[in-house]
Amino acid sequence: MKKIKESLLKFTANKKNIFIVYVIFALAASVQSIALGPKTYVQGGKEYNHYNNYTIFEKSFHHLKNHQDLYIAYPEEHNDLYKYTPTFSVFFGLFAIFPDWIGLNLWNLANALVLLLAVYSLPRLDNRQKGMVLLIVLIELMTSMQNEQSNALIAGLLVLSFALLENKKYFLATFCTVFTVYIKLFGIVGFALFLFYPKKWKSFPIFYVLVYGYVFSSVALYKY
Repeated sequence: MKKIKESLLKFTANKKNIFIVYVIFALAASVQSIALGPKTYVQGGKEYNHYNNYTIFEKSFHHLKNHQDLYIAYPEEHNDLYKYTPTFSVFFGLFAIFPDWIGLNLWNLANALVLLLAVYSLPRLDNRQKGMVLLIVLIELMTSMQNEQSNALIAGLLVLSFALLENKKYFLATFCTVFTVYIKLFGIVGFALFLFYPKKWKSFPIFYVLVYGYVFSSVALYKY
């Protein structure tokens, strides 16, 4: 038992080991979604890709590019509705330009690796503790990736924002938090973190938020 514990502690202390685990899980989730083939949501209903959420995101980019309404049903393409911001559609163009089997892998890798980077950026924890945190959240991460969701990306950006605030990198911290808002609006709760740094507001004025907001919104409106 003692040897198992020592082996586990040694494993979690190695950043390379955790990186490999996260990459394997991200790729496995993608391969599983592709290999499972089409599925129906009601008995006898239309068949859709098993990676339906990814299809929703991917199609939203093309809808935006073609000046189509993002928020109506497209039952011939996917099940359910698009519920994200127009700016997320612009961002998802980075993945939509590839065939699904490539884009889906890249999307899940992005989610996994942003979370990995965020946790390893946290202060006052050693690599062993960070590795343990990453292994503990691995099951939840896998569930998110199996459903092609953005949860890990948003969580990673919020954790990274906190780490950057602790390291006094206010400009980048603001960028990460604003980026979550332009994926899904509930990311705005991340600004609560800034309340714990009241003496720092003069160093990173709300101007940063407004500038980022203007840039992201302008890109979305221009594309739309």
